[in-house]
Amino acid sequence: MRHAKENTTLTPIETQYLINEIVKTREAVDARNKRGEESLCPICKLPKYSIKYCEHCMRIKLKKEVWTSGNLKIDDFLRKHQDESPVPHCIIEWIEFSDLKNVEFLAEGGYGKVYSATWTRGNIIDWDIKENNFIREPRNVALKIFNNNDLSKNEVFQEANWNQIFTRNRTVRFFVVMGLGFTKNEEGEYMFVFDFCEGGDLRAYLQKHHKNMSWKDKIRLAWNISLNLYRISETGSIHGDLHPGNILLQRNGGNWVISDFGTCGNPVYILLGLRPTIVPGTPKIYADLMQNCWAENPRDRISVKDAANTLQALLRSMMENYFVDEYPVTENQSWKSQESDYSSHRTNTEEMNTEEEKIPLTTYKAINEEVAERQSKIEKQIEHMGRMLSELLENGQAAVIKKKQQPQGQ
Repeated sequence: MRHAKENTTLTPIETQYLINEIVKTREAVDARNKRGEESLCPICKLPKYSIKYCEHCMRIKLKKEVWTSGNLKIDDFLRKHQDESPVPHCIIEWIEFSDLKNVEFLAEGGYGKVYSATWTRGNIIDWDIKENNFIREPRNVALKIFNNNDLSKNEVFQEANWNQIFTRNRTVRFFVVMGLGFTKNEEGEYMFVFDFCEGGDLRAYLQKHHKNMSWKDKIRLAWNISLNLYRISETGSIHGDLHPGNILLQRNGGNWVISDFGTCGNPVYILLGLRPTIVPGTPKIYADLMQNCWAENPRDRISVKDAANTLQALLRSMMENYFVDEYPVTENQSWKSQESDYSSHRTNTEEMNTEEEKIPLTTYKAINEEVAERQSKIEKQIEHMGRMLSELLENGQAAVIKKKQQPQGQ
């Protein structure tokens, strides 16, 4: 409690919100990984590993709901993933089309058509232990129509499958667009329903904002995307078709996520050996990192983990004013110097810096060592915060117990 009183950064409401979120996350981790203390649920009398969440009660509740998609494969897919969901945050559902309002066409591509809508019933966001029922919240969603009903060959259905794999992984779910379920429109077309990212895609964002973005902004954006790809790669997966149109900005401010996993697992390729132009003023270390990422031989390319660490170190250095926002073009940099739109130019590798100008491996190691040192400091700060919050929770629980034990009238 002493630490909380000394904390002048957060308001009492913010402090309580932080505690509630940490407790909620802790409960979800205990339930998902069966790490919490085992006890019998007072409702279903089956074992549970979290005070808040009972996976058996949630599954019983889901099985009582009467629905069918009209397609056995979709039904089996939904039931299977519902039976494997120990917490409410990643439950995928059949969504009645009548619950979707304000359906509007957004775009069309090789995969099919995409619409926006408002899901009035809303997705499951939590579990009410007192009511033994799900807590829902209306939200804006995106709908992707299936190109055909052959689900074994349908990229949208494959995307839903990969999305569930990523969503159920607690280290990946925050870096991808969340899948919510399936529906079928009035024309009988099946649609995959996922979270609507109100910030739009990266292509539209850059077309609107690229002239006003500093190098700090650009490197922060590149780091965010590389971190997302690193988390996906940890599952042993490759996106297979990454481009600015499937990198989306969430509505809750500044977080970029990856979408469109219909070709997930396909090998990475560079089209016809073409590379983008490195524009004037690009930080030298960033330009060299770009070239290490697009090396002709895949074995010569830097790993996405090292790329993310390099970008993080560069961003931190810029934020601490070790680097200026813009770097001048020096004589030994041989890329084209004319002004160009970010998306309009492509060039061959011969027009880029020579092999000798690439950043040496020792520099990457030094950067990664710096990242590791910074990470260690951050972890110590997190550990200190954890001790503070534990003390806060223990004092709060002790106060509640003491209050319950006091005779009435005191």
